[in-house]
Formats: sequence, C-alpha cells, structure tokens
Amino acid sequence: MFVRLVVRMVIFVCILFSTNLTIAQSISISGSVLERETEEPLIGVNVYLAGTSIGASTNANGEFEFETNLKGRFDLVVSFLGFETEMREIILDGKEDFSFRFELVENSLQMDELKVSAERDKEWQEQFKNFRRFFLGWDSYSDQTIIVNPEYIDFEEYGRSELMVFFKQPIVLNNNELGYKIVIENQRIIFNPYDHTGFWSVKPRFEEMEPRNYREKRKWDQNRERAFEGSSKHFLKSVIEDEVKRENFAVMPKSDILEKVDNEELIKRVFPRKWKVIVDNYHVFRLVRYEFGVLHKPVYTRGDRLSPDQVFTNFQINNQASLIVVDDYGNIFNPEDVIFYGPWSNDRFAKTLPIDYITESLQ
Repeated sequence: MFVRLVVRMVIFVCILFSTNLTIAQSISISGSVLERETEEPLIGVNVYLAGTSIGASTNANGEFEFETNLKGRFDLVVSFLGFETEMREIILDGKEDFSFRFELVENSLQMDELKVSAERDKEWQEQFKNFRRFFLGWDSYSDQTIIVNPEYIDFEEYGRSELMVFFKQPIVLNNNELGYKIVIENQRIIFNPYDHTGFWSVKPRFEEMEPRNYREKRKWDQNRERAFEGSSKHFLKSVIEDEVKRENFAVMPKSDILEKVDNEELIKRVFPRKWKVIVDNYHVFRLVRYEFGVLHKPVYTRGDRLSPDQVFTNFQINNQASLIVVDDYGNIFNPEDVIFYGPWSNDRFAKTLPIDYITESLQ
C-alpha cells in the first residue's frame, strides 16, 4: 500500500553538496567582505557552507576564516542584513585552501520597506498555516519548531492552484526537537496549499542551540538519530555501502534494484557540465525498473514473508536516463530527479539535519 502524496523534495539538497565519511585533511576557507561602494570592511557578515553548521562571521577588519574536512561541491553563502546575498560554488577536494574577496551591494529594498506589521489579514493567516504544514510537516518535529519572524514571509499566486513564497529577509527557525537554530535564505519555494505538495530550494545555516541541561542534550542526540534512522539518506547510504539488509531495509521487488554505474562516457553524456565533479565525488546508480518500494524495520511472518499492511515508500527516478547521483552521506545531487510516495514524502524540513551531522552509526 502506498500513500499517494507526492513531494518533489528539492530541499536544501539543491545546494548540490557532497561530503565524505572518511575524515579528509582539513582545508581552510578564508577571505574578506567589503561594501562595494566604499570598500569599507563589513563586520558580522555570516559566511558559511550552505546546509551545514560550518562557517564564521567577519571580524572588525571584515575578515573570516574557518576549516572543514568535507569534500565535494558546496555553495559558499555570504549573508548580511541590508545587503544582497552572495553565493560562490566551490569544489572541496581536501587538498586546496580557498581565499575570497567579496564586495556586497546594498539591498535595493530599503529598511523602512522591511518593517512589516505582525498583524496580517485572514487570507495571509490561512496561507501561512498551509505553508507551515507543507514546509515543516505535521509531526513532533514540526510541533517543536518555531518560525521566529513569520512577519517577513509573503505569498503570491503561482499558476492555478499554487503559491510562491517570498522571504523579505532570512527566516529564523528554532527547532527545539533537534536542538538547532536555522537561518534560511529562500531560493525558491512553491507549494499547493490544498494538498501540501510542492518543492523548495533553500540555503540554510545551522547553529547548535545551547542545551539547558544534560537531559535536554541527550534528548536532542536521540532525536537526531531518530530523524536519520530509516530516512532516505540512511537508505541511500546503505545502498552505497552494500548494507541494505544489515541496516534493516526491505526493498520490493528485489534488493538489487539500484545498479552501480561506472561508465564515464555515459555519465559524461547525461551530465555534460558536471560529469567530472560527479565522477570524482559521487556515486551514480541506475534504476533497473521504473519504481520500487522501500521499508525500514520490516516485519516478517513465520514463512519469512513480509507481513501485510506495512506501508512502503514508493521510490521513483524522475529523469529520462533513470540515473540517480548520490554522495557518501546519502544526499541526492539533484533531488528533482526523485519522487517519493508514502512515508518519506511526509518528511519535511523540520526533520532536516545539517550535512556535517554524523551519528554514531555513521562513524
């Protein structure tokens, strides 16, 4: 049985990142951030790898520096209130340090235009309620996630039945279930307020919240492990490591439904612009048939058959080549290539972990 709820999960994964579980040599990312018109240094600018908790703020001289051992393709985001956000695509190979000079342009939207009333009309309230359900979900994770500044969110009709979401400034979330403060730069969010389907492409920055006591820290650790366990990321990582059964996944109709692709010519033909990055940093799989079902922690009968009435996630690859590109963590290179029906389609942003999150099971 499959729940026919489709979510094209163009999540923060549209950052187009990659990471490696093997601990690579740390490299340095440094530079300076200036105001373009005056060339004066800007203090307190956030510079970070999108989708991670890795980054730094500029000092009194407008300088920043941080280290990372992640590998692959990332977006380096430079964000400062009142200025246009800058982004730079970088390839981390664990060998080369990076140094940048950014010149930010003042945002054409004046600060007085950003001052909005917290009181909104009934139409906005309804739109916001549906947006929250679509984007954050409807489980314990979403219940414990607070949008700190919702007054900076606006909506515009898109097509016949969808809404496009706009952030007048970065939106702040406090996820009290996972212990993260998340600052989100909106790239593109479109959703259907009636069935809560749609997609999003965002550039989030994760910050560890300070636990009040050991008990709260332990709760966050447990919830993070629970959010990862049985997720699409967990499944794809188990496929890469050929440990699908060991990680307690059942696949229907057969476990070898995803076939490893090592043919560079095929990869070059399908991904002419990114093939080198993909070959060096990712795993490519071909779907043997149009779709398959995935179930975590399956229950079997005495005859070693799957017990009925268990809900599988239906996994489809949504491109003509039937290829999926995945990094070592199980993150999908282009999430628009994948459609989920069933439990995974209900996993929304409130369950999202930073790319650099590593559970004990991953180590």
